[in-house]
Order: sequence, then C-alpha cells, then structure tokens
Amino acid sequence: MAALSLALLPAVPVLASAAGPAVVPVAAPGALAPGPNQPPPEPGADPGTPPVPPVAAVPPVASVPPVPPVPSVPEVPSASAPVAPAAPVAPVAPTTPAAPAAPSAPAAPAAPAAPTIPAAPLAPTTGPEPTPAPEPAPAETPAETPETPAEAPADGAMPAITVEGDRIMRGGEPWWFLGYNSFVWSGDCGNDDEKMSAEQVDAWFQSMRHDGHGAVRLFFFDGWNLDRLDAAVESAKENDIYLTITLDDAIGGCGENDKEAGWFADQSERDTFREHMTMLLERYEGETSIAWFEYFNEPSYEGGALREFYDEMGAAADEVDPNRLFSSGTVAPYWLDGEDNFRDVHESPGVDIASLHEYDENEVESNHGPGVRANSGGKPTIVGEYGITAGEGCDVDYAGRAELIRQKAEVYTDTSIGYAGALAWAWQPGTGGCDISNLDEDETSQSAMREFGAVVGQVGDTVGDLVGDVVGDDAPASDDSGTGDSADDGGDEPSDGSSDDDSSSDGDSEGRSATIG
Repeated sequence: MAALSLALLPAVPVLASAAGPAVVPVAAPGALAPGPNQPPPEPGADPGTPPVPPVAAVPPVASVPPVPPVPSVPEVPSASAPVAPAAPVAPVAPTTPAAPAAPSAPAAPAAPAAPTIPAAPLAPTTGPEPTPAPEPAPAETPAETPETPAEAPADGAMPAITVEGDRIMRGGEPWWFLGYNSFVWSGDCGNDDEKMSAEQVDAWFQSMRHDGHGAVRLFFFDGWNLDRLDAAVESAKENDIYLTITLDDAIGGCGENDKEAGWFADQSERDTFREHMTMLLERYEGETSIAWFEYFNEPSYEGGALREFYDEMGAAADEVDPNRLFSSGTVAPYWLDGEDNFRDVHESPGVDIASLHEYDENEVESNHGPGVRANSGGKPTIVGEYGITAGEGCDVDYAGRAELIRQKAEVYTDTSIGYAGALAWAWQPGTGGCDISNLDEDETSQSAMREFGAVVGQVGDTVGDLVGDVVGDDAPASDDSGTGDSADDGGDEPSDGSSDDDSSSDGDSEGRSATIG
C-alpha cells in the first residue's frame, strides 16, 4: 500500500495543473488561440466555411465583411458557446490539446486514489465497496479485504481473536475471557450419564454470558462426530461465545495414546495427527468463533521432541490457515522438567499462546503462575484448566467456590501482567455431590462467571462491561465482597501441597477426581 501511495504522488500535481486550465481557462483558450486552435475546423465544419476557421461563428452574424472585428467580439464566441460547454466535459480532453489533454484524462482515473480532485470518479468507482470496508481507504483497499478474513470478518461474524505480544486481542483491544472445560460435550467420551446431547450443549451455551467474554474449551479428537462440532460452532456464534478446540490428549484420555518419545518417533502417528489437524483447519478456515486450536492436552517435553513437533505442525498449519492461533496445552514448567524446557517449547513459532493448568484450590494465583508467565516466550498466558472441589459433603460449598472463582478471575483476566483468562474444570453432567466437575449443577458459580466484570476498572479498561449487557438488568451494581487484596493474601501463604518445587500437589490427574476417559 505504501508503494501504491508513492506511485500516485506524481499524478496529483499533474492532475492539479491539468484541472486548473480545464476548469477556468477552458472557455478562453477556445477563443483566444486562433493560431494553434486547429480543433475549430471540427466544430466549424457544420457551418460549411472551412476556408476561414474563425468564421465558424459568423454564419449566425450574417455579415461576412466585418469578419476582422469578429475575433474581438466576445458575443460571437458566446454564440458558439453551446459547443464550448461540451468541450470542457468530453471534447476538451480529446480535442483542445490532442496530445496534452488526452494524457491528463488518463491521469484522472489514477487520481481517484487521491480523494481530493476527482470527487465524481471516486463515487462510482468505490461507491458500494467502501461500505463494508472499515476505513475510507483508496479504491484498492476493498480488493485486499477478502484476502484477510480474520482482520475483517463478514457481517454478523464475531470479531477475530489475534495476538499482539503478551496480549490476546479482540477488535483491537486486549481481550479477557472466563468459561469452562468439557470432554463429554460431544458424546464421544465419558460415561453414559455424562455424555451430552446437542440440545444440552445449546442450552449450556445459552446459560453463559453473551458479551464476547465467554469461552469454552472443547476436546475434539480424531474420529469424533463432526456434525456435533458443526452444531457447537453454530451455537457458539448464536450466543457470542468463543471456542478453543483441543486436538489430542497427551495423557491417554478418551482412548488416545500417551504422547511419549516412541509416539513422536512414529511417523504414522504424526501423519494421523497432521491429517486430523489439517481437516479441521480447512473445515473452519476463517471461522472467528473458534479463538484457537490446541495441539495437545498436557504434553511432556520428551527430550525436546515436543518442541520439534510444534515447529513442524505449526508450519503445516500455516500452509492451510496462517491466521489460526495455537495454544501449547501445557501444565506448568515442572511438567516439562524445568523452566528452560518450558521456555523452549513456547519459543516455537508454532505456538502463539502459553498454557497453565492449576488445581491449587487454596491459592488465588497459582504458585506456578509467575514461572509460566516469565517463561512464556513473551506470549500471552491462559489458564486452560483450574478446578475447585465443592458440593454436598465437601469442606467448600458452592458459595465458597463461587467466591474463589471471583478472586481467581481478578488475577487471571489481568491483561497487564500477561494473563488473558481462565477456564474452569468442568461442565460434566452426572457428577453431582462433592466433586470438581459438577459446575453444571452449581448455579452460584455459574452466576459468578456471568457477572464478573461488573465493576468498572477492575483490570484496566478491558474489564468493566455493564452487567446489564451480560445477564440482564437485575445484576448487582457493584461488588462489595472485598476481594481486592485476596491475590496478595493467597500468594503469600501457599496452601499445603502447593509449592514452587516439583513435589507440588499437581499430580498426573492435576487434582481431578476423575481423569479424562
């Protein structure tokens, strides 16, 4: 675009100089230049007096002898003025200066790039196109718009999610989100009483916030039901909810294999993964309700095989849809055998977003959080999973869990420190009782996630949506829970079983009462 603007610069002064004579002196040159005024034979051909060009206007005068004074009589040119007006519009360009004026006419089509002089050409050229274009750019801009669907979604599409530095962006502003996890949503995994129908998924999405800050992490492995995923995407669009889609499980859930060194060395496994990823990228290319894909759930470093795999798959994904973002799906540095390995993985060009999974129920920000943010490769950090056990028979009831969700949300939506949002574990019908996955029954915690962000200025300008736009007009006007200092209190005194070393309580199950599958 810069090159195009420079190319057009010389045309502006030319057009300006051409426009001056064309607008003001155009009638005068037609009468004041008897010598080089060769064009008059053409308009004079009608009077039938070719021998004397100036006599073209004499026939109306009817007195040939006074021909000498005729050139000085302004009324005579005005008698031929009906021809002159036609000349400024079309004939002047091809007639008056056979060579100079014709070049100036082609300059006019190029000039529409400068919306100053050719006001008329600009309207017909870009009249219908500037409407969809967000900026009144030159005529070439609308032609480029279809090439960048993620930047300019179609009418009715959700704003595309992008990344700038350590922030996730939505509509040019730092974006935060809150929501849930589910691996039973499609009916492809889980116990019979846990598997959800498409109608249940739609009702679930309808129960969430609809202000663009709601999100759901869905597992979708190779061979799962594509019709169900299509339906979930449509429901997400209708309810203004963003989806993240995890492509495979590294810890062997839902019938998948553990992603150990042998798996990475097996080319057939890599090919199968790539085919699954490519199919989804092609199917949902340009679909802005999908915020990003995630390669694995909770992978291990495997001596550097994970970094190499993310490099390769990231390059393959770019060939299909270079605008699609990818999350790492990682737990924390200790899961990858140290901060150096964690940083190495997130420096991969195939990774756009760093991931933290934490089940530190008695902490606000997980003690692993600072290490994740410090070694994210300068990329934004999401809390892909966090869980709080609550319910009948638990030490923590639903109200207590809801309060801790609010406290964690204040930290995990703070875009100024590199976080972007958090997804709770889990929405899993059929669990009930004292459990970590019974959020479908916990209306108190659901309400806390819908209403978070009611207080203007909690986390800069990105938090502070009017609750009336989120859950209706009956939402509270302010939050007097006194949670402003909770992050510091929780961070100073980690709970038992949560520490900075590798012996943290985060085990293979990450604190879940039931592993995936």
